[in-house]
Order: sequence, then structure tokens, then C-alpha cells
Amino acid sequence: SQEEKRALVGFELVGRVKYEYDIELIKGKYFLLKTPKESPIVYKNIKFLPVSITRNFFIAKIECLLDCKCPEELKLCEHELWHYIMKEKGWLKFYSNCIQAKYINYKPKEYLEMRNRLYTVYRKKLQEICKIENWIKIER
Repeated sequence: SQEEKRALVGFELVGRVKYEYDIELIKGKYFLLKTPKESPIVYKNIKFLPVSITRNFFIAKIECLLDCKCPEELKLCEHELWHYIMKEKGWLKFYSNCIQAKYINYKPKEYLEMRNRLYTVYRKKLQEICKIENWIKIER
């Protein structure tokens, strides 16, 4: 049922860039992020906007996390592919600002070393796996 496929709710992460979109894979090109078109669903006076990609502040069902794995070698460049896999498998995602957290800019040395490879090593690997020339394009 549709209720069983509700998998994830992303929340507001204050101090981070908005990243609630609908995602498409444009073959050979990039991931296209578009403004969500569906109307919010209201449940117990809380609005939930249907989306297909959110920021990394969310709660999710364990079965959807187990069902939607990305290649380990992507490390920090899995975000778009992971959300795209979830969409393709029919998992439903939402965004709500009913819970908010403040982003804490804590980046230890090990994280920074890995993060610095995001735009080179890991991005190239993502492009190889997805057979795309670029990474993302945001439609405004």
C-alpha cells in the first residue's frame, strides 16, 4: 500500500542550503533537481511536502534503508544517487519544518580529508556509475 511505502521525512536544518526537490536522472547528463510540484499533505495539523530528495537530517524506516544501498566506494558522494534509488524503488519521501535543528560546523581532520575528495575522486566515481557527464543541475 501507499502508506507502507512512506519511507522518510526530512526536517529543517537551520544554517544549511535548502535541498528539498524532486530528482530526475537525465541520461548521459546529470541529476536534475526541480521544485516539488505536489501539494503538501496535512496530518495532525503538520504539513508534509512530497519530495524525492532532502537534506541529511531525517528519520527513515529501516526497511527502506536496507533496500536502498549505494556503492561503498562513493563515500560522501552518494546523496543524489541514494535518493534517486529510493525514488525508483517506489519509496515515498517528505519534508516538514515541524522539527528544526541548528547545523553545527564540526569537521574533524579525518572528515575533511574525505570531504576534500568529494569533488574529485568520489564525484568522478559517481559519474562513472551513473554514466553522466556532470553532477547536478538545479532547475529554478
